[in-house]
Amino acid sequence: RENMWQIAHCTTLGTKENVAVKIFKKNPNKLQIAVRELQMMKKINNLDPDKYNLVRHIEFFSHENFVCLVFEKLDKNLNDFIKQNGKLNVKEIRPIAQQMLVALDALKHIDVIHTDIKPDNVMLVDHRRQPFKIKLIDFGVAVLASQNNQGKIMQPLIYRSPEVMLGLPVTAAIDMWSLGCLLAYLYTGKHLYEGAACEYDVMRLIVHLQGQPSNRLLSAGNKAQNFFKYTKGKWNLKTPKEKYSETTHDVLKGVHIQSLNDLTMCHPKPKSEKESNDMQAFLSLITWMLHPDFDRRPNPSDALQHSFIEEKHLTELPKNDTVAKLGEPTSISHPNEEVPGATARTATSALIVNIVPADDPGEGPSSLARHQFY
Repeated sequence: RENMWQIAHCTTLGTKENVAVKIFKKNPNKLQIAVRELQMMKKINNLDPDKYNLVRHIEFFSHENFVCLVFEKLDKNLNDFIKQNGKLNVKEIRPIAQQMLVALDALKHIDVIHTDIKPDNVMLVDHRRQPFKIKLIDFGVAVLASQNNQGKIMQPLIYRSPEVMLGLPVTAAIDMWSLGCLLAYLYTGKHLYEGAACEYDVMRLIVHLQGQPSNRLLSAGNKAQNFFKYTKGKWNLKTPKEKYSETTHDVLKGVHIQSLNDLTMCHPKPKSEKESNDMQAFLSLITWMLHPDFDRRPNPSDALQHSFIEEKHLTELPKNDTVAKLGEPTSISHPNEEVPGATARTATSALIVNIVPADDPGEGPSSLARHQFY
């Protein structure tokens, strides 16, 4: 399918700065995405993009039949990095998790939900000079949390939260869900719900690994009956045969893990108690982020205080002080106590050097091989 845009690596004629230019053709669908992204970047530009790990928008311009948005040029996205270098250990994941939570905390304060967090949309800034320094990019499908987004299809399929599939209200918690999926991908080198071909497959994998959403949320979801049946006062997931009269596809076939804790099989056994504690703290955090009930996931400010981020369990190690917070941590209580550690310018500034195709928004990572997790 034709890409929604192309990315051009450019050099400005005046300052000789290397930039990335996002090029949209002037047709209604693509122009709508360009306008939305520009509107979101105007809100985001009120923040410090370096402090809050958000891509820096420089300018936009029109040229012939194209609309162009100019951004700072970054290194490579996490999807490409993992493909080239393999999965990460928890020490390498920690600074990425920290920075992403800072970014989500900042977005929450300006009423923005990204809706498209995936490895392709998190980029290393300059991995050689600043290892694992990242920025969140691509706000073309972002929405305002204050708007009614209930019932809309958003997020890449295998990063889609239960509440979006169930037709429940959309909150910033959908970004926390996608971040949990992203961190699991970095840890294992595979997408958590890889192999899912439809929403039912994703929901079946969620119920298998994390349990099903609570009855109160299923009763409130206007799409719950697409996945669950209500009998004798209880909701139960439909079997593949109940969902499809005939089926030859079973997403659970070949899945050998029973819970998120089994993700540890991806890495060698910890060599020390300290390494074991760090691994368990990481699993505790992503389990919290991936709670099936959206109102039981942490706010970004809550998650920034988790032991994995603050390294409370590694008392002998120096505390990582790279986390920038937007305001004071919230004091809003939540039922998670069981979770351990709980403007436009003329088109004269850029010279196109190289054009690189980009993925469509909301279509998930660029490569979705249909093989099972483990």
